[in-house]
Amino acid sequence: MLDAETIPFIDVTSSRMLADLADELHHQGVRLLIARDVGQVRDIMSHVIDNPAVKPFYPTVQAAVEAADAEHRTAARRRREPNPPHRQT
Repeated sequence: MLDAETIPFIDVTSSRMLADLADELHHQGVRLLIARDVGQVRDIMSHVIDNPAVKPFYPTVQAAVEAADAEHRTAARRRREPNPPHRQT
């Protein structure tokens, strides 16, 4: 999780670097969460990066943690559910 509250400015190069990092993490099964982003940072990231692995942004660290926890619980529930039997034709 990146707490972006103290990042006052981000340029296109930095935005693309974060997108690349998010892609790399995604391939490892990890999601990059960005919390408390300042408006300018959010605006640049939203316009430069068309990458769902970096979005959405969270207004607070707590909101990001809760979203990550909900995703984790959903994934764990799916892993526990038995696969439906396959029909043979």
